[in-house]
Amino acid sequence: MRTYIYGVPQGFDFYEKDVQFTDYFKSFYISSRRGRRFLINRKDNGETIYTYLRYGMKEVCRQPQHAFFGMSVVMENGTYCPDFKIVLEYFEYLFERFVTEHSVIKQNEEGVLEYTVRKFEERPDDVDWLKTNLPNIFTAGRTRTEHYDSSFAMGSLGQVVSFVKPIGESQLQDAFRKYTWLSISSDIVDKPVLKEETSSQIELDLQELIQGLHAFNAFLLPIAANPTRENARDLEQIYRRVSEILLNLSRYVPTIEDAEENAAFRDIWGKYESLSGIIKGLYERTNSVADDMRHDEVETQYCYSCKRNKPLSEFESTEATICKECQKKKQVEERRLSSRVCVKCGKTKPVSAFSQTGGDVCNTCFHKNKAKEKKKKDEKKENPLEKDILELLRKHKKICLGALGVLCIFICFVLALSILGSDKEEESSEVETNPTSALITFDAPPTSDSRHEADREIDEKELQRLLDAEAFSDALAYVEGKPKAETFKGQMKQAFENKLWNIIVSSKDQQDKISKFYILNRDFMEFIGFGEEDKNRWEGICKDYNEVRNILAKKEISQREIDRGKTLLRRHNGLFSNDWNRRLNDKEKVLKDKEEANRKRPASPRKNEITLPSTPTQSS
Repeated sequence: MRTYIYGVPQGFDFYEKDVQFTDYFKSFYISSRRGRRFLINRKDNGETIYTYLRYGMKEVCRQPQHAFFGMSVVMENGTYCPDFKIVLEYFEYLFERFVTEHSVIKQNEEGVLEYTVRKFEERPDDVDWLKTNLPNIFTAGRTRTEHYDSSFAMGSLGQVVSFVKPIGESQLQDAFRKYTWLSISSDIVDKPVLKEETSSQIELDLQELIQGLHAFNAFLLPIAANPTRENARDLEQIYRRVSEILLNLSRYVPTIEDAEENAAFRDIWGKYESLSGIIKGLYERTNSVADDMRHDEVETQYCYSCKRNKPLSEFESTEATICKECQKKKQVEERRLSSRVCVKCGKTKPVSAFSQTGGDVCNTCFHKNKAKEKKKKDEKKENPLEKDILELLRKHKKICLGALGVLCIFICFVLALSILGSDKEEESSEVETNPTSALITFDAPPTSDSRHEADREIDEKELQRLLDAEAFSDALAYVEGKPKAETFKGQMKQAFENKLWNIIVSSKDQQDKISKFYILNRDFMEFIGFGEEDKNRWEGICKDYNEVRNILAKKEISQREIDRGKTLLRRHNGLFSNDWNRRLNDKEKVLKDKEEANRKRPASPRKNEITLPSTPTQSS
């Protein structure tokens, strides 16, 4: 057995500094979590990792309760301990003694756990005491160890089953045979809990998804170098696993409230979508198992946004009207808004307005300065002789015109004499060497508009890049004053509304953030024609979204509330999550089943009703 201690005393710190597990344990750090978590992870290499986590702690000398503490025990050689309840009790017992009898963590007057050290190595004796006692959990005689057998399923990569209500130990053992990850934030009781009284939800482990992505890429590399017909079956299996992961991501990511965690999962989501495309391309190159490929092509769905048929795995559900790729374009993730003062113009602007420079000069000033430099370079490239002559013409127009007239008359006189004094061959030769061919033609001086015509054209890709980066002020500065700016108002308004939708689905203080967003982009709104009518419409969307979400969050729900939720979903058809309609249908079915059961159940005295204990019985 191996033991590990880690946490956030002042930033993440890993006592053992084992490179193999650094990212694994760091992935447990989610600042928005609170309370206790007990994790059991069955790995493919025969290791079983038991982990105890405490969230909502304070870092040393810092106020926010964003820190956590973790301790883990790794069992090897395909062994595991099925006595989950006893293991959890021992973990909690050791943690309480670690807090009360040692000096790494203390409980303050407010009852909040806080660190007293910046690094675990400052108290090596205390930490070593904990590491010495952790193996006793499995060797003290109250627990037993067993070996894995064929009844244990492989499970989906990165999938974690989370239990948030009391669960029976036998039920946990059954779940552990089906899934490789268990997360328990509730009590573990001796007797099985009724199905309607327990609750589980599927989460995902980011680090395991990252490791899986690397493993898939390593496996595909030799196939990509030399694809053969024999690779088709392997590619088909990998494609199914990746499709399952994408489906899990599509269900889990919209439920993540922590902004930083949500962004990390969306990033890995995009990488798995790219991987799915690579696998399909390699599969086609193998040119085998054509019937299977045709079967996959049959299982498609039409996207009304990109006007294409795509595999079902690229949609959130069978009821979705647009694919996940198009949905991502409409839902740009929220970035934290902050401001910075431009040293050039002195204006206060969002951080996104400095995305191209990364310094103290905003993008608008950067582009203006770049245009000035380009103008200077163009002026330097002009013919100096031509420039001097043009300047002479401007200052002495009459004198220059007179001299030019005399010169033209002289040339015509010489040309006439040459024509008269030569034969046709000489005439031809004379024409080729005629001095008129070497004369400078004085065209009109190039205007600044003609020299910088390219700068006045709007590059749609550049505009879209600015909109995707949510740099709305820069996008306005980029198109403002250009000839075809009006034609891009629709595109700009769509991006603006995508940001509003993202604020609604990913923020708690929605109204406050929307108000600040309006203030920061007042000029942009005026340009795209986003007025009071649009504000009222989005205010209604926000209100309806919160109402449906509150209905779904209720433990007990009436038929009236279900009907209300469905009405709001129909009002905003395709805008809200497609999963919400399914959840309402599920709640409606549960409600009808309960009503039917109550009608069939004979009346009985209330004193004979059995109430299950809310807390598990403590073992002796």
